[in-house]
Amino acid sequence: DSYGHSRLGQFYQQLNKYDLAVASYSRAIGLKPKDAFVLEKLAEVLAAKGDHKRAIEVFQEALSCQFHQKVETMLSLCRSVKAVGKWNDLQDLSGEILRLEPENYEAAYLLAYSVAKQGRLEESIQMFEALVANKKAKYDSWLELGKLYQATGQNDKAIVALTRAATGAPDQAGIWNNIGILLSNQKLYVDALKAFRKAASFDYSDQSIADNLKSVTKKVESDASKIIESRKSRIEKVPDDIEAYL
Repeated sequence: DSYGHSRLGQFYQQLNKYDLAVASYSRAIGLKPKDAFVLEKLAEVLAAKGDHKRAIEVFQEALSCQFHQKVETMLSLCRSVKAVGKWNDLQDLSGEILRLEPENYEAAYLLAYSVAKQGRLEESIQMFEALVANKKAKYDSWLELGKLYQATGQNDKAIVALTRAATGAPDQAGIWNNIGILLSNQKLYVDALKAFRKAASFDYSDQSIADNLKSVTKKVESDASKIIESRKSRIEKVPDDIEAYL
């Protein structure tokens, strides 16, 4: 029966056996076409398989069968819409969720993200600034805000935002590497060296990080050598110049 196929689908889904889960859920839907729960589970598996186009269709069908549309289902739909890059649709969907739940953090994030992807950077910056002011703020909002600051030439703010993002991000190596590049562009080579070293501590295998670390290390060592030679010259000319010894 439909229930049995549905339970079997959930079992396969938990084991990440997605093809078998799709087959079981499809049999369940064949017996009970308007089962919103099974439709949503099928859409979840399709999204997990990377078939977001089909997942979008099935999430929409699940929502149409729900007596009251569930925000969590709408958010799942948003994630697949984001995956296929339909930014106008993402804006509309996340806006609808915020109408139902004004304090929904993920929906607010997705709305700001969709606005940025449509090229409305200043508007998106304002949205992300409001998000990071919220105690619920996560690393993802700080990360996107940092990228937006960088894209609009606000490098000091970008460094602060990316540093905040790095504290909770799974890819700390990439963020610290980006911070190092920003600092290098500002000729703050000692601080950049610290950032690249931190990036390398999270991922020694990344060639880009290794190259950046090597380049800035040479720059810092070269600058240090120049300072030392300059002070030697000053001491030779004025042995009593106390500052030259510092």
